[in-house]
Amino acid sequence: MSGYSSEASPERDLEARVLRIADVLIAATLLVFTLPLMIFAAMAIKLESSGPALSRRPEVGRCGRQFTALRFRTTALTPFAEQGLGATWDRVARGTTRSGEFLQYSGIADLPLLVNVLRGDMTLVPNIPKIRRLAKWAVWVIVALVSGALFKGAFGA
Repeated sequence: MSGYSSEASPERDLEARVLRIADVLIAATLLVFTLPLMIFAAMAIKLESSGPALSRRPEVGRCGRQFTALRFRTTALTPFAEQGLGATWDRVARGTTRSGEFLQYSGIADLPLLVNVLRGDMTLVPNIPKIRRLAKWAVWVIVALVSGALFKGAFGA
């Protein structure tokens, strides 16, 4: 008989909820602040090449669950890009656009993944104990600050 139970403990359930709250708060805040940058990136992609600004790619998440990852499209819709020529240093042979090269280099191409975080497909808080403790601590601090501000506003203290 193994030492694991089939039911999640209340402590683990609370930890999962706190980490999910941390994911949602961080992702929503980042989305709000990066929205103008994301709009600019989408316009640059649309100006440089035809087709959608976002690419959708199937990915496998925790427990083998499949989801569709959203990223900014960084390649042109050309026969070269569709052939998947493998590793090459030539931007044109790979089908990468000029804006796509910058988006990949700067990491802006991955900003739409924040939507996947809000959906619950991904997490921003990795499974590293120190980082998880820090994230839980940050959520409790935010909750305390918000509840203190609400309490103060409600009672005029």
